[in-house]
Amino acid sequence: MERLAAKLSPSKGVKNISRRLTWAFDKSDVNRAFTSIERVKTLVNIALNNDLYTISTMMAKELSGLNDGVASLQNDQQLGHRRNLESWLSKIDFNARQQEILRARTPGTGEWLLESPLFQLWVGSEGCKRMWCPGIPGGGKTVMSSMIVDHLTSKFKSSARIAVTCLFCNYKEQSEQTAEAFLANLIKQLIQVKPPPDELWKLYERKPPSSPSWFDLCRVLQAQLPLFDHVYVIIDALDETEEESSIRQTLLPFLMQDGLPIKLLVTSRDERSIESIFEPFVDSLDTDSEVQPPSLDASLACIDSHEEKVKCTARLRIKASDADLCSYITSRINSASLLARHVKKEPSLGEEIVEKVIQGAKDMYVDSLITVFRCGNSLKACLSVHLAHP
Repeated sequence: MERLAAKLSPSKGVKNISRRLTWAFDKSDVNRAFTSIERVKTLVNIALNNDLYTISTMMAKELSGLNDGVASLQNDQQLGHRRNLESWLSKIDFNARQQEILRARTPGTGEWLLESPLFQLWVGSEGCKRMWCPGIPGGGKTVMSSMIVDHLTSKFKSSARIAVTCLFCNYKEQSEQTAEAFLANLIKQLIQVKPPPDELWKLYERKPPSSPSWFDLCRVLQAQLPLFDHVYVIIDALDETEEESSIRQTLLPFLMQDGLPIKLLVTSRDERSIESIFEPFVDSLDTDSEVQPPSLDASLACIDSHEEKVKCTARLRIKASDADLCSYITSRINSASLLARHVKKEPSLGEEIVEKVIQGAKDMYVDSLITVFRCGNSLKACLSVHLAHP
């Protein structure tokens, strides 16, 4: 380009007049000039394109980061809306309560229940939708309920169309524990598995704000249930509700309706008023033992042979088995440093403690029977006296 500029610049002096009056370039000069110009143009275009690519790349990265930020804000906003919705439905966190109860379980205890044919029938059979597990006070029903929830949650963790829910009754909270409150909490647990249905959002967003009625909640649940193949509902300590409570009179009959994909398990004391709730559901399988009842095979054959499967109710008594009590007492011995030292010195003492406490326990996990662990040097005498006067 400098060479072109030099040839085109005006010449000075008399001798250069002819040069100024003639064209500065011949044909070869013109061709070379065009070639040089094209090369420079190409280089300029390449440089500009590179700059544009760099700018475009930087802009794409900025936009991508902006999109990610917007998506994150939207997710946070949706999560916030979901949490507000859950809190509006129910402030009780039964899942947290279940985990707290589960921590009190001695490892290895209660396995007999999970392995029992009746429990497995309830879990896996389309024909057995309800199970009642009565037991004496102190028999470990609440811990067993928590164990069942944990077992089912683990068993079906990869099944998107199966939900496991839990409701814990408490006599201290009777005024708060109503059919509406429990059904709302059940829905709350289900929307933690599947997105809330439109019916629920409409109730939440209606003006003026108001708590959902029983009929509102029933409609929401009926909109949710088709999303699931099975919904396991474990209700613990039903005996801690009043006989005329809405939980017994309204919620349970609703959950036990035929046609719903609900598998219901209820624990309670063995009370006639509770037994009568399950009586309308005939073809019950009943056992008070830990082994398969003689009629179970026949009942299963009956269920399988019907065109419309029988909706039976299983009954399985919960109690502290000798093996469970042995594990529990041994664990308590090991956790009591003073007693553990005594037993380490004299192993037969530990065996005697286990044997005598089991004899006096009468199928119960009762801490009062374990107070012998604090008796120090007079342990054997205290053990005998304590078990003689339970």
